[in-house]
Amino acid sequence: MTRQEFEKEKEKLSKMTFKEKIVYIFSYYSTQIIILCVAAFLLFEAGGILYRYSQEDLLYCLFVDELHVTRQEAERLEADFRGYAGISGKKQVTTFDISLDFTDPDYAEASIIKLTGLQATGTIDVIVTTQNLLDRLQAENLYMDLSQALPEELLTQLSDRLYYAKNHDGQTVPMGISLKDSYLGKIMTLEEDSYLTVASMDNDPETVLNYIRYCFGLKLE
Repeated sequence: MTRQEFEKEKEKLSKMTFKEKIVYIFSYYSTQIIILCVAAFLLFEAGGILYRYSQEDLLYCLFVDELHVTRQEAERLEADFRGYAGISGKKQVTTFDISLDFTDPDYAEASIIKLTGLQATGTIDVIVTTQNLLDRLQAENLYMDLSQALPEELLTQLSDRLYYAKNHDGQTVPMGISLKDSYLGKIMTLEEDSYLTVASMDNDPETVLNYIRYCFGLKLE
């Protein structure tokens, strides 16, 4: 558009009402507006993807069937744990997900779909759940053998809390750690028979171990 054309369009718009201006602009410049909106959307999405790739996922803790845990408790837990572990970077991500509920039929199917997706993508590091659900989901191969996941000293410190179950090979191994009278149980409204289990050590093993120590009020190594 030349300067003369611009001045002509400006003069024409100045004589219109606001509604008339909107109709005129969309009538004559709809293609340009659509192209601009699409370009802006693509730039926004590209920026979001680049930002997500720049993040460092340190911990994903999933609370399942912990019906009394609140979002406020989860937020306080995150702040408290990050202070304990010395995590201060804005792109160092720690997630405490309290969204899964298998007790309510209205949410159970959605919870199964989400859990399957999280497991398939290797997102979950730690699961906090009840003994009942721990046993029910054992066949899904969600939990690691803690004798393989934890260092000997930590396993020894928590030996009186270990919960044993059969793995997919039929061997009886430690799968969960009782949270009764734990530090986590004092700051969160957990169910009476809650356990901590480890789903993966692939993302950031040091943070997973630090979180386990945190849950039981142990000092960092």
